[in-house]
Amino acid sequence: MNFIKNILRKIYCHNCFDIHFYKTVASNIRNDNQYLKKENSELKLYEKIILKITTFNSSCQSIIYFECHETNFFLITVEYEYNSCGLLTCLNFYGYILDNSSASPNKVMTLFTKIIYDINQTRPEGLYIIDFIGIPNKGYGSKLMYELLKYIKPLHIKYIKGKLSPVDEIDLNNKNRRSHFYKKFGFLINDNNIYLDLN
Repeated sequence: MNFIKNILRKIYCHNCFDIHFYKTVASNIRNDNQYLKKENSELKLYEKIILKITTFNSSCQSIIYFECHETNFFLITVEYEYNSCGLLTCLNFYGYILDNSSASPNKVMTLFTKIIYDINQTRPEGLYIIDFIGIPNKGYGSKLMYELLKYIKPLHIKYIKGKLSPVDEIDLNNKNRRSHFYKKFGFLINDNNIYLDLN
């Protein structure tokens, strides 16, 4: 039986290997074309995002974090404020969502801070959180706080402190969520005061 199969293969299937090879090549070309189409659409998306990002060049904000989520992008910027003597007084952090649908970046988080200097006003010693607002339960606040802690490390800041808003005390769920957030980063909460030792 095998002998007959071999004869039939020689007569009728002498090009079977070639046919299989060409099918493989055609399949690879199809896959490459689909990949190229996907890459092309991603490139167009990145071009749009880059155009939106250039809006930060006109402001005094610097991008310190950037991540992609399919068609959405999340980025964090820092803004510096100086007094009339040229001393850095504030660091403000912003979280933005960039997507295809909106013409400009959508601000989703804001964290305003003030630099606390030593007694001689020469060296930053601490950071005071003035205000921290944004969309809750999306993870933006955690990413922003993590980037803040990373960003201030070279400044050798010893502590972060602030006062919690009494508005958050009204709703128990909101209060618990807020307390959980700060405790997750090691902050101590005493009444409406928060404190984080960075030493």
